[in-house]
Parts: sequence; C-alpha cells; structure tokens
Amino acid sequence: MKHLFDLLGVLLGLYTAYSAWRGRVYGKSGAGGRSWHRNEDPNGFWTLIAIYAAVSVLLVVWF
Repeated sequence: MKHLFDLLGVLLGLYTAYSAWRGRVYGKSGAGGRSWHRNEDPNGFWTLIAIYAAVSVLLVVWF
C-alpha cells in the first residue's frame, strides 16, 4: 500500500510543478472546482501550489 501513496505523491508533485510552470492550477471550491490563474489571483494560486506541494511531500514521507 505504501507504493500507492508514493506514486500518488510523485504524481501530485509533478502536477504541482507543471501547474506552477503553466500558471494555472485546478482546485476544489465549494460544491465543484475552479481554476486559479497566476495573473488573476496570485495569492490564491500560490496558496494552492503550497498546499499541493505539502500534501505531495506528506504522501511520500508520512504514509
């Protein structure tokens, strides 16, 4: 089971790096989800990038 969490952590880390490079990240918001753009809402964008990065590290290290 640990390998599954390692894989999920690596995939989430890759998505986070790709989203930071691209300037758009998708996240849950209310009942659905939405995209945050670096140019339109930099605080929300970087907050979500930081959360995704922390979760990806936790998936690899903790679980």
